[in-house]
Amino acid sequence: MIKNESDMNFILDSYSYIMEDDIFYKKMSSKFGTKDVDFIIKRKNKLLFVEAKRSSPQELKDYIAEIVVKFIDSLFIFTGIILNRKNTQSSIITQDMNKINHLKGSIQLVLIIKNAEESHLRPISYLLQKKLRKIIKMYSLETSVIVMNEALARNKRFIQ
Repeated sequence: MIKNESDMNFILDSYSYIMEDDIFYKKMSSKFGTKDVDFIIKRKNKLLFVEAKRSSPQELKDYIAEIVVKFIDSLFIFTGIILNRKNTQSSIITQDMNKINHLKGSIQLVLIIKNAEESHLRPISYLLQKKLRKIIKMYSLETSVIVMNEALARNKRFIQ
């Protein structure tokens, strides 16, 4: 399945979860102002929380803050769904994705910025890791936040 996000065509499969299409997420968003990443994808033994953006910002501080909220809210919402917590039932999560073992494996945060220059990727990754340090430790996430541009995302087969 192909899903267009931020002017890029993402390659998804039955292990993909699109939060914005879920009635539960929409309810949480409208009621509590939660934010979401664009996709949660299972690749090999990793669960990837993927956020897509068209460009990198002029004002980095606000940009980083927004992405941090999206990663954290998405992690909490997805965990609640997988653990089948009261009032957290998903209307669209696939059987392939709805497995508690996904939370026991490796989890990594990924930001794909369509028009980012390669020289901007490392500083953005560093700032995200710094701001997410506590949640990375608490959830035992992969310590590096992957940040890539369109060319790198294409090479890694995230997009067509």
